[in-house]
Amino acid sequence: MKTTKIIFTVLLGLLIGIIIYWIIFPARSPSWFGPYDQTNHSSRAVTLWDILDLLIVPSILVISAWLLGTIEKDAERNIQTDRQRQETLEKYFERMSDLLLKTQLREQPPNSEGRILARTWSLSVFRTLDSARKAEVLQFIYESNLIGKNPILTLYGANLRSCNLEKAVLIEAEIRGAYFTNTKMSGANLKGANLSGSDLRNADLRKAFLEDTDLSFTFLNGANLSHANLSMTKLNGAILKGAILWGSYLTKEQRDVVVLSKTQLILLAFLDVLAFLKKFELKKLIPSGKR
Repeated sequence: MKTTKIIFTVLLGLLIGIIIYWIIFPARSPSWFGPYDQTNHSSRAVTLWDILDLLIVPSILVISAWLLGTIEKDAERNIQTDRQRQETLEKYFERMSDLLLKTQLREQPPNSEGRILARTWSLSVFRTLDSARKAEVLQFIYESNLIGKNPILTLYGANLRSCNLEKAVLIEAEIRGAYFTNTKMSGANLKGANLSGSDLRNADLRKAFLEDTDLSFTFLNGANLSHANLSMTKLNGAILKGAILWGSYLTKEQRDVVVLSKTQLILLAFLDVLAFLKKFELKKLIPSGKR
């Protein structure tokens, strides 16, 4: 099917190119292509332009009808998909509520049937839902005390890509080994959270609260960490190549254990110099007796 589309596209492109060429250089076009010369009133052969005059209005109507039908089909498909996702979300909440209330999920031992079911359903629903509903599920799991310290539910491999977690509160949440690619987490409170081993490439962590947050061995390539306080963040083995660090602060110890590009190292050194000069200027402005 793809091959047919490619061939059709190439042929259509060639046809359009030839027509454009004939329009630009009419002397090189065939006799049937050129427009009718109004100064010549003698009988003539039907040209392509005559055919286009007859077909242009019906063609516009046909194309308009096709486009309208396509738009309507896409809208219906989107509505159906959204309805299915909402049903999936409601069914998940119902199942998890039964596990929590009827089977006392929190009291069940590790590797019990209830915990296995809860993990399976959660990972499955994360793969199915859109970004807003993923956030709803994660907040539900967190507020149900399932992913705190000594978590009842482990989320290794959870698909949280493009999830909207702006200003979310996930204090001391344990979400190790999850996929947070392109996730919006600006302003999120992740104090004491454990996201070690997670994929946070291109994640938006602007102004995120990351005190005591464990980001060890995470992929932070291309992540936006501008104005995020990283001074107390655990970053052992984290890859920050391409990450935006403007307005952030990394201690010398942190710089020794993370992976940075040469450009980032130069930028951080430059920021250190600016900070030193600013501090030096402030000292000069303050009278010695008031220091």
